[in-house]
Amino acid sequence: MENFSGDNVYREKKSLHCDLCNKLLVDKEGKVKEEFLWTIRGLICSKHYESLDEISFKIYKRYNKGQKISESHSLFKPVKIS
Repeated sequence: MENFSGDNVYREKKSLHCDLCNKLLVDKEGKVKEEFLWTIRGLICSKHYESLDEISFKIYKRYNKGQKISESHSLFKPVKIS
């Protein structure tokens, strides 16, 4: 769903995907399907994180398969599309 606010367009997130491979990480119920890291560069599945040369960037949190993430969590907030 998109919301228009002035010149800005915001898109709601119903599920979360790896920013490198687009693999489903968190389903629409908030269940973590694959282990991933929330980093300064976005969401990265563990498989791709391990293969990165530059592993020194900031990690906010690691999520494990089976965890539940509330839909009120900031990861699910609408993103500005520019």
